[in-house]
Order: sequence, then C-alpha cells, then structure tokens
Amino acid sequence: MKTESNHKQSILLIVFLIAILALAAIFFTACMSDEEAFDKYGREKAFIKNSFGNIIHVESGSQINFYLDPSLNGKYLSATKYAIAKANTLTSKITITGNGSSSSQYSISQSVNTESSTTYATTYWWSVMDGTVIKAKIVFYSNNMSGCSERECNYTAMHEIGHVLGLTHPNNDVKDDSVMVQSGNAAWPRLTDYGRFDRENIHWYYGE
Repeated sequence: MKTESNHKQSILLIVFLIAILALAAIFFTACMSDEEAFDKYGREKAFIKNSFGNIIHVESGSQINFYLDPSLNGKYLSATKYAIAKANTLTSKITITGNGSSSSQYSISQSVNTESSTTYATTYWWSVMDGTVIKAKIVFYSNNMSGCSERECNYTAMHEIGHVLGLTHPNNDVKDDSVMVQSGNAAWPRLTDYGRFDRENIHWYYGE
C-alpha cells in the first residue's frame, strides 16, 4: 500500500512540474521583448512567399508608378497619398509615385466587396519564379471602409502598399512595431507610420 501511495505521489509531482513548466513557457512568451520578437519573426519570415517558395518582392532600384484609378476619391485618395509618402521613407532603393497610367503594372482603385463585409482592402500581385513582382493591384472596398476614420484609412493604405513591397502579416508578438497587423487584431491601428519591424525588414531585404 505504501508503495502504491508513493507511486501516486510521484505521478502528482510530475504532473505538477509539467504544469509549472507550461506556465513558465507562457510567461516567457508573453514577456518577449521587441528585439527577441524581431529575431524570431523577422527577416525572411516577414515576407510573402510565392508558389515556388521564393520571397515576393519588388526589384530593388525600381520605380513603382501606381495608377490611381479615377474611382479613388475623398478619404481613399487622401489615404493613398499619405501611404505613398510614408512608404517612400522606408528605403532609398525604391521610389513610389502615383503618376502611373492606365497601362501601368501597379494600380490602386476602389470597389464594392460582395464577398465579405469585413475586408477593408485586398492586394493582388503577380510574380515570376524568382519572386519578383511584375504586377500588383490594390483595391479598397468602399462599402466596408465607409465608416473608417482617417487614421484607419491611412493605416489600411500603408498596410496594402507594404504587401506590394512583399511584407506579410506578422506574428502578434510584433503587433506594436508593424502596420502589417491585420484589422481583426485588437492593436489595430496603433501606428500612423511604418513600424520598426517593417523598416528593419525592408532594410534587410532591399537595403537602406
């Protein structure tokens, strides 16, 4: 009987230790510093991959001339211009303008989304095997964004241009350092400019 009792106590002790270790792991993750989060989730993990597994990116040294569709007006046009200005501070290796023509490979427009009542905008892109973007289109959904504030519209535009440059949605551990956090996250939209996570990844990939 004594041996059986000792055995049960040993099992309880093991379960207790496992529980303590699990709680410690959760605490450690919650206390992860910005630098640790960047090291864990940054660099190539911050970029979208194409179907071949290559990082999607704009060719360094290029000029992105977005065609601003005449449908863009009011706060959508204002947010687009705001985002372009902010994106141009990310790296000297790429220049972004709103001077494109209707035949440009990059465009920004607005439309009505009949598939979702929550999606603010979508970025579509086409790339070649090495991951270089050869065409990209940003669409704002005016029916879903009709009630967005100026801050939310600006954030959305920066987020979508970030996708054109190749940035993907980051892990929530870097939510305070990136505009690439999705709108469903409670931290959205805290930033009025690209965050440290965005800038460091752009610099790592394209150079300053």
